Amino acid sequence: MSTIRAYPLIGPYLPFEVLAHIFKLVYTDLAEDNESADLFHKLGVLVKGSADVFSDSPPFPYSLAAVSSHWGQAMSDFPEFWTRLVIFVDSFDPSYTRKTLEWSKGRHIRLTVTTGGHATRSPETEKRILEGIMGVIHPHIARCEILRFNITYTSSLPRVFTDLAEIYPFLSEISLKASTSNGIGGLVEGTIGTTTTGMLRFPLLCKLEVDGWNFVELFKHDRSWFQGFRKSSQEENRLSISHYRPHEESNRFDIVSTLPYIGYFTRLEFDDVDFDFDFALLNNKPQIGTLKLSRLSPQLARTIVSSTVTDDLHLKGGTLQVFGGQSIHYTRHLHLTNIDYPETSHDLQQLLITWDHGRSLEVDNCPGFDDDVLAVLASPQRAKKKLVYHTPLLNTLSLRNCSGYSIGALRRMAETRWTFHNRFNFPSHQSHPSQGGFSFWGFSPESVLLKVFVEGDPMLDR
Repeated sequence: MSTIRAYPLIGPYLPFEVLAHIFKLVYTDLAEDNESADLFHKLGVLVKGSADVFSDSPPFPYSLAAVSSHWGQAMSDFPEFWTRLVIFVDSFDPSYTRKTLEWSKGRHIRLTVTTGGHATRSPETEKRILEGIMGVIHPHIARCEILRFNITYTSSLPRVFTDLAEIYPFLSEISLKASTSNGIGGLVEGTIGTTTTGMLRFPLLCKLEVDGWNFVELFKHDRSWFQGFRKSSQEENRLSISHYRPHEESNRFDIVSTLPYIGYFTRLEFDDVDFDFDFALLNNKPQIGTLKLSRLSPQLARTIVSSTVTDDLHLKGGTLQVFGGQSIHYTRHLHLTNIDYPETSHDLQQLLITWDHGRSLEVDNCPGFDDDVLAVLASPQRAKKKLVYHTPLLNTLSLRNCSGYSIGALRRMAETRWTFHNRFNFPSHQSHPSQGGFSFWGFSPESVLLKVFVEGDPMLDR
């Protein structure tokens, strides 16, 4: 334990030596999990969605250090307390931020800059504040393990190509997120692009989340920047691109040309981007472990789906018409969220009819998932002189907050698929309650156990 200075009593029976020991125990308990997000959860801090929106209550160690100057002095004796730093844009204090960075005493740090969920300032005001924050933290980024920005405007984000132009040997995650697309950012005066490729500047980087403006600039200046991820020793490499809404024709960008360079990421995400697309630019379909598409136009989503081969496909918002009548034949896991339009049921039926390799289907808040869709899963078809079911290898069906189907139809589907294999001496289905819903199972036509989980309020049984 670090040396503890002697402090006056804060009360008649509680010396600062005891307080410091208590602080150490609190830190040890909270730091059992190395993920900072889990640490914030344990402290009761709200981390909401992809924006990591924190509540107004600052997390440890700030809450304890703010009790009094004596408590702050006691907390400053422990550099390990100050390795996960959070800077709130609206309450940014340059002097205090410098102190907390000094208190970490050169250790590796995880740094988050966030608006705390508030978006009342103008783009000009936010950018001015962020320039001040970047001026304070920029000399310390070289010892960062994780660097996160969760703000309002893309114009207030750092520019990776210029603002992060040095070598950062410890950075494993860069997350530059903003909820509103209004152009490229840039926070450091007088910086220029470097000739050093991305993975030489960030040798340990395995997770990159950037706004579309940063992504386009990086790709135009040095597309080999992304190829370096393939050489990383990490098990999973993740690229997330969000919020690109160009208003000028000169800023239009074709995403298909990037797929040969970014298609080898184990996880690739697109959220709220407006890119052009040209099939002629793609020769081979890259294979992607997990592909996540959120809030894209049907045309762009269809282009990305048809231009890649993925094992795990997530679709949020939009329509199932992104498949354009084409089978997602080699996709094994499909996740559908917030799909709601008049033809949902019909399009989902057509999808399941051709989904031969499907293993799991998760559906969340999709009213179009109805009894007609379940009927497709319960209907055998003749193939090669034998009867098989649609989506024959399906072993997991998860339904959350879907109101268009009935429990009766769901049970009949599971029981029908089991009955088809009545040569197995198992009960037709079993059900049991679980947290937030209930689940039961039956057999698929290839004798695969079909697990069904239900959460939310489906229609009454019929």
